[in-house]
Amino acid sequence: MLIWQDNACTGSLSIGGNGAINSTGTIYAPTASVTGNGNNAVVNVSQVVAKRIDTQNADFTVTYSSAATYQGYIPALVE
Repeated sequence: MLIWQDNACTGSLSIGGNGAINSTGTIYAPTASVTGNGNNAVVNVSQVVAKRIDTQNADFTVTYSSAATYQGYIPALVE
């Protein structure tokens, strides 16, 4: 998990300026907007979960890899 925002928080998550995020992991903000703005902000991540993604003038690159992203598992049955 790269960035986690609580479901109760609906504020926008903004990535901007001359900034860059180059990482594996998930940006998780399910009830918020994820916004990229500024001078060609660069966002390289594995997964984005958001209500809305607004790229404006940012470069969003999502490279999904099951090896780099959490995979849920099915629990074994117990008797």
